[in-house]
Amino acid sequence: IDDYANKRYEVPVPLNLPSTPTSSIERRLYDVSVQTKPFGIQIRRRNTGAVIWDSQLPTFTFSDMFIQISTRLPSSYLYGFGETEHTQYHRDLNWHTWGMFSRDQPPGYKLNTYGVQPFYMGLEEDGNAHGVLLLNSNAMDVTFQPTPALTYRTIGGILDFYVVFGPTPEAVVQQYTELVGRPVMPPYWALGFQLCRYGYENDSEIAQLVEDMKAARIPYDVQYTDIDYLERQLDFKLSPRFSGLPELINKIRAEGMRYIPILDPAISANETDYLAFTRGREKDVFIKWPSSEDIILGKVWPDFPNIAVNDSVDWDTGVELFRAYAAFPDFFRNSTVEWWSTELQELYENPHNASLSLKYDGIWIDMNEPASFVHGAVWGCRDQELNNPPYMPQLGWRELGLAYKTICMEGVQILADGTELRHYDVHNLYGWAQTKPTLDALRSITKERGIVITRSTYPSSGQWAGHWLGDNTAAWDQMTKSIIGESMERREPALPSPESTHFHT
Repeated sequence: IDDYANKRYEVPVPLNLPSTPTSSIERRLYDVSVQTKPFGIQIRRRNTGAVIWDSQLPTFTFSDMFIQISTRLPSSYLYGFGETEHTQYHRDLNWHTWGMFSRDQPPGYKLNTYGVQPFYMGLEEDGNAHGVLLLNSNAMDVTFQPTPALTYRTIGGILDFYVVFGPTPEAVVQQYTELVGRPVMPPYWALGFQLCRYGYENDSEIAQLVEDMKAARIPYDVQYTDIDYLERQLDFKLSPRFSGLPELINKIRAEGMRYIPILDPAISANETDYLAFTRGREKDVFIKWPSSEDIILGKVWPDFPNIAVNDSVDWDTGVELFRAYAAFPDFFRNSTVEWWSTELQELYENPHNASLSLKYDGIWIDMNEPASFVHGAVWGCRDQELNNPPYMPQLGWRELGLAYKTICMEGVQILADGTELRHYDVHNLYGWAQTKPTLDALRSITKERGIVITRSTYPSSGQWAGHWLGDNTAAWDQMTKSIIGESMERREPALPSPESTHFHT
């Protein structure tokens, strides 16, 4: 349903299966029945009779800012739904609710974090497996019930479900990755040992680290730099403390190592001579207020120019006093893709001073939920209903609204065909939209396969980038939790096109 009067949009997330079955009715693995009162859809596995989806329940609600649908489950064996921290693979169905909305939030129990993965795998009582994807980019939550059943609630968009039929768990993973795209093929060197931390003081510290690692005979293939290498955390501007970094990169690459820098999407708007912002404004790449030419300004890492930062003040005071106003590129626009590629090219080549060029081999994109250190915008948001909707999903700090740690929901983003979208409807796609343009630019610039590591993901992000689990802590329990988190990164061989069904509501 594309109901533009009620501002429901389907953003074209690329999937790899047709929207209608390709096999004949006689050969299909399933039967589908539709009930009108109460409305619901039932999907039955043909060879066993197991009902793997049954939303023929009186809970269905469809309104502009609240959609609810429930389904009975064939068993209590349910796995999936991310990106939130889970304590075990098997979901506990005893009335637990999990929110999904991308946010700059380190891992924590029941806290929605950097990405959104509304996919689950279910097992049937006879051991067959199936998978279900809800392709919806609005904020949502899902409640598990001991019936067994689950209930989705989303605050906009459409209900666009994809179902794959396995019948083994391995086949479900293979079919799902055929649907959303196979994981990106990494270069050989990216399978090696990689090292990074936040807080390097200068390039001399990294140079000494390289020598110490070699002396200790520790396997070591890739060196990263976090935002420390940037001047006042400004994208594409090298800090004077790291003026020797280009030479160091050339040295370690000659020895067979590789280098990856970090980049954030937020661009400082407080500079007098900053080409990234100047060219971005000229190309009209930044997210704006509705019916306005004014750019929405938040705050992220860049500091104001020409100030002395006092690190002894508390966080909120430091953000207010020292952080620059930041504009957020809209990666749905073709102009933004072109601008981003230009900036990445100049970082690699530095036509103004070749001795300061950074010959990177991959790119690490961060803070792309998008994150902001002020909630919504520097001077607050303007549309109270969008930022505090009638139903607020079960998110962390839900009492602070959707704009908590990100930009205002009324921000306008524009598709390549000129269609205007509210950030409210596509927030969860921000990191996803940045990922492919980054990989395309990387490959064009380096002429190699390369690798992109992104913090914020959505179904199909994996066909362009790798992912890491965010700002976890150096604690033993984090190692256990990482096993569950890393299971999402499995790579499976290709199979012939699976039998599947796909339905819109």
